[in-house]
Parts: sequence; structure tokens; C-alpha cells
Amino acid sequence: MLIIKSIEGKGRGVFTDTKITKGDIIETCPITLISQADVDLIKNTLIDSYTFRRSEGHDCLVFGFGMLYNHGNDPNAYIEEHYESENLIFIALRDIQANEEITYDYSGGEDAEIIFNGREYTYANTGNRQ
Repeated sequence: MLIIKSIEGKGRGVFTDTKITKGDIIETCPITLISQADVDLIKNTLIDSYTFRRSEGHDCLVFGFGMLYNHGNDPNAYIEEHYESENLIFIALRDIQANEEITYDYSGGEDAEIIFNGREYTYANTGNRQ
């Protein structure tokens, strides 16, 4: 079962209270795709802070726990993008132990600059993808 915990200095994060085995689906998160016109409208709003930008032309809002997974330099999960069915699937990259935080590489395996809550973050490719 997935649980949300507060993490000092990080905010909230997603944890598991049971072991998850490598390759298991952690969560399938429904998404709502956002048109470029709508992206322009929500810029500089709180909602923009929770917009998920994974691929060019694929901005979306992610439901479930999807927006609460934190970045990890040594992630234990990765994401499969299924825009045609409007889902993001979080999958265990390795075995995840009970009470361990679930993290993924925000950069998607590439160097990336991401703006979240008005702050810019740079993530280097850690090579820790599927």
C-alpha cells in the first residue's frame, strides 16, 4: 500500500508499507492532457506548479499520487508514458523495501532543467533508467 509522509526539507513524498518487487507496477496514474493554449493560461499560477512536462507537446495534470513522487539521484522507479490512454505508469526499477520512499529520475534519463514552484532545478542524467 502506498502512503504519503512529510519529509523535512523536501515536503511530501510517497512511501510503501510493503515490499515492491522489481518490475511491479507501483501505480497507474490517470492524467488530463493540457493544450498549449491552456498551458499559456495557467502560467504563473499554483496549478502550473503541478503541471507535469515529460515530452514536447505532452503537458498534463497527473492524478493519484503522481505529483508527489520525489526525484532521486538513485531512483527506485521509472515512468512509462501512455498518452494515448491518458495514463502514466510508475514501475519498480529495483526491489523497494517497506517504509522506503519511492523516487524516480525527474530528468527522464537525460540532463534537464525543470521549473517547479517558481524555482529552477537542474538534474543530470544519472544513467538509472530501465
